[in-house]
Amino acid sequence: MKTKIEYVKNKIHPGGWIGMNELASKQLKVPWKHKRYPMETIEIYSKEPKQIRLNTEHHEEAERYAMRIKHENYHQAHQFALKFEKQHKSFPQNHEKTKLKKMGFKF
Repeated sequence: MKTKIEYVKNKIHPGGWIGMNELASKQLKVPWKHKRYPMETIEIYSKEPKQIRLNTEHHEEAERYAMRIKHENYHQAHQFALKFEKQHKSFPQNHEKTKLKKMGFKF
């Protein structure tokens, strides 16, 4: 799934998150304003350094994948995304399951 990144001026919700995806916003009860491409859109706080924004993008993609494909709840998906983030690699945009297995993730 092609990801659309939207950089926002303020941290997300009172929780002060620097990244958010639609599935996480639903479980955390955070308003999600993206109507046109809600599943493909990821919000990232724009005032973070470039490397943190990039890590956050990969984190949110991994989290969304875990919730959408593996049917995990937010907290399980967040833990999966943190493990993925430590790999310092881009999240695969196609053949995710195969590529994640090659990276050492089990399903």
